[in-house]
Amino acid sequence: MKQIFILVLLFFSVLPLSAQDTTPTAPTPTQEEIEQMEAEGIDYTDHPILTTAQLEGLQAITPQAAPTSTSLYWTDQLTDSVGTVSLDGSTLDILVSGSGGTPPDNARSVAIDPAGDANGPKVYWSSSNSTPSGIFRMNLDGTNVEHIIDLSSPWAIAIDPVNDLLYVSDINNNALYRADLYGTAIGSGGSINTSLQQIHTGTNADFIEHIELDVPNNTIYWASFAGDDNLFSASLAATPLTGITTLCTAVSAPRYFYRDVTHDTIFISNADGLYRTDDINCTGNTTTTIINGVSGRGIAVDQLTGVGYMLESTNDALWSFDPAGVNPTSILRTDATTWDTPIGLAVLYTDTAPAVTNAAPMDGASGVPLEAAITLTFDESVALQAASVTLECPVGANVSFSISPLTASETFTLTPDAVLPDATTCTLTIPAASVTDTDNYDTPNTLAADFVMSFTTLALPTPTVQPTVQPTSVPGPAATAQPEVTAVPLEDLGVTELPSTGERPLWAQWLRALLGLLD
Repeated sequence: MKQIFILVLLFFSVLPLSAQDTTPTAPTPTQEEIEQMEAEGIDYTDHPILTTAQLEGLQAITPQAAPTSTSLYWTDQLTDSVGTVSLDGSTLDILVSGSGGTPPDNARSVAIDPAGDANGPKVYWSSSNSTPSGIFRMNLDGTNVEHIIDLSSPWAIAIDPVNDLLYVSDINNNALYRADLYGTAIGSGGSINTSLQQIHTGTNADFIEHIELDVPNNTIYWASFAGDDNLFSASLAATPLTGITTLCTAVSAPRYFYRDVTHDTIFISNADGLYRTDDINCTGNTTTTIINGVSGRGIAVDQLTGVGYMLESTNDALWSFDPAGVNPTSILRTDATTWDTPIGLAVLYTDTAPAVTNAAPMDGASGVPLEAAITLTFDESVALQAASVTLECPVGANVSFSISPLTASETFTLTPDAVLPDATTCTLTIPAASVTDTDNYDTPNTLAADFVMSFTTLALPTPTVQPTVQPTSVPGPAATAQPEVTAVPLEDLGVTELPSTGERPLWAQWLRALLGLLD
């Protein structure tokens, strides 16, 4: 039995890893732990205690600062000023003010470029009665004001932070123009110029107070307050604009609007209040009234919280409303000294580079199963260029793999095409430039630095071969000397003849027996 037991042990010790059950099991809680969980109303059978080995595959990386919305920027047409207001309406500040031809005089629209320059994000605003008039930009605190575009009657401003482009309307010329963020016309030189690239003109461009861009789909939207009195859209693929479409006629004399893709609706303001369409395509041209009886102006929606804001010039107030467009609340009212006709509104976002928040296996993990996939979780939705990612086991030996999903996501899974080598240190490298966030309120951010992590795979047990046991002689008792037997003639024994039949004589039987014992 002992020999059989040893053979069974040897058999299981040399089984391949895949044939053994390596699933870690949670230890049974102690009686004290069970009583503690029961006292807290927890069913301990559903909450096994994880071992250190089980926790090893999880990595909690310190979360990076998430994007935040910090304040609103506004313009006022009659107090000739540009400033900020907190999201709860508790703090109102004037950053720059003018009048009598000093910009901003008749300040109209405002927009923010989160990327800005070496000094940080930039605030753009339009001024029409000043000398000079046109488009200006400044730092977030109102310093370093620059005149970048000379234009007589500018109003709406929209920024494409991805392609570093600026779109602006001119209400005297019923036109839409385009330039880069430095005020340089596309295809021409000069830092300040009057030769902007005109992309559209006509009755459906009459008195445009608001422009909105859908950069991923290369589409521009605008509201014509006069003229054709509608919301329009067009493709930016060609210049002049092509494929101009009447988007919505439900609200007369529209001023400002916001296309809320998340909630599938459009918020539109006019001289009578604020409205919400049934869907983002304005199907059926029907709307729901959100705020009534006030002269609605600029609209901004915080893309992080979904909370909407609207300025109105009847009470010189700031309103907020929830993502469904209900529960409107006037959160700030001012006297005519600060606000007298507030019209332009934009949300300032503070964004950080995307970062990996969780990884499995963790950086520095050991004993990682050879069939393990690698899972990475980011702090926001990102696009990942799979072709730039490398996995080496060890360094210098590339391992082929697949990544899913191939579309933007917060979590990605990297699956090696073959079993990883055992007892080997593997290194995963994701270049910083191969990851970009997908939010549409600022320039795409990449990782702050290359992401590099390493782990060591499981070492397979070396098969143990028992040495062959050679049989050995077992010493026995010493040999007994055999007595010498001497043949004696029968005649000497008195036997003259042997019987021919019947039984042997008794003496012969004795002799045979004796010889048998001696044999």
